[in-house]
Amino acid sequence: MNFVPLQLLIPRAAASKGFSKEFKAISVCSAFESILPEVFAGHPTIKDEVKVRFFKDGVLTVGVSSSIVASEIIIKKQKTLSLLNEKLSKSTTPLVVKDIRTTVY
Repeated sequence: MNFVPLQLLIPRAAASKGFSKEFKAISVCSAFESILPEVFAGHPTIKDEVKVRFFKDGVLTVGVSSSIVASEIIIKKQKTLSLLNEKLSKSTTPLVVKDIRTTVY
């Protein structure tokens, strides 16, 4: 009997039920949250100040607690995009994030 890894089954199941866009968005949001501490190593409370809003058409929109945090995100955008796309390229459903936008909440 052949076993198929679970990480391959979930994207297939999501696609078969029409949830592939949502599954991709969840993957992008999760990957972004996991790289935040690496990108903002000197800022230990960054996870409290940045909340992922949504991912649509290659653009990740994040809510931030202040315009200062928004500026930090913009300054480190290229590094963030590079790390994020590198992480996503290793997943079972490769995705590309083209841009990161911020909104103050």
